[in-house]
Amino acid sequence: FPYCAACISYMLNDWSGFDMDRACQYVRDCRSFDGALALVPGQEGHGGSTFTGIASLVLMDRLDDVLDSEWKDQLVYWCVSRQVGGMQGRPNKAEDTCYSYWIGGTLRLLQQSSDKRADALLDQRALTK
Repeated sequence: FPYCAACISYMLNDWSGFDMDRACQYVRDCRSFDGALALVPGQEGHGGSTFTGIASLVLMDRLDDVLDSEWKDQLVYWCVSRQVGGMQGRPNKAEDTCYSYWIGGTLRLLQQSSDKRADALLDQRALTK
């Protein structure tokens, strides 16, 4: 994923070695049927790759250029649906504490470009157990 290159370019404030258009297209291509992002096109969406893809778009200031409101709503639904007490990285998988970061972080990033409080949809009591 272009996440590391986007982080470095952002920190250096130098995007000259980074093709934003190709990176945005890659994120689009990695969209899975349920709205999440896979590591490579055509694969299953995953919490970690969803975060890194969305974070890359935020760092490039291209989130709203790539995600329309329908995709954002689908992605918020996918993220919120990963809560099964704790958070899971994919449907029908066991929960793991690391996904609280990946899924929670994705919700926060999506919330920045919206007036919706996506994280308010989560069961906060279940997350503190």
